[in-house]
Amino acid sequence: MVILEANRFRAGMARRHGIGLRDAAVLATLHDLDGAAKPSELAASLYLTSGTLTPILGRLERRKYLSRSPHPDDRRATLVTLRRKGELAVRDAADQIRSASLEVRAAAGEGDHDRMVVLLQCIADVLHTRSNSIGSAQAQAFHDTE
Repeated sequence: MVILEANRFRAGMARRHGIGLRDAAVLATLHDLDGAAKPSELAASLYLTSGTLTPILGRLERRKYLSRSPHPDDRRATLVTLRRKGELAVRDAADQIRSASLEVRAAAGEGDHDRMVVLLQCIADVLHTRSNSIGSAQAQAFHDTE
């Protein structure tokens, strides 16, 4: 139920900013990568191919959420940078999450809220580990069939 509601929240936040779920994921990931990354780094973080990521970057660039420019340290590479509009969209989502967290803390009480945060972090860590192993297993299965 929590995951379903989290997905609804993500979809609502994306709609609020006039973007899609993958667009929002790109912005959030770019923010987590300190606001700038090579497209290959973004693609790897999001488990996307470059063919899937490129049109997303183009759409977000046209709408001024991010910019692409030559990488300052590697002439062959591009650097994707979060622009102010993208930063504001990510911050808006973070503010909504903080507000919800305060609401939960008030309803549950300090001790229960803190235990819940620890439990949710544990769930997130387990899911992260499993998603990495699933991705590795799928990649290996794909290469084994070639």
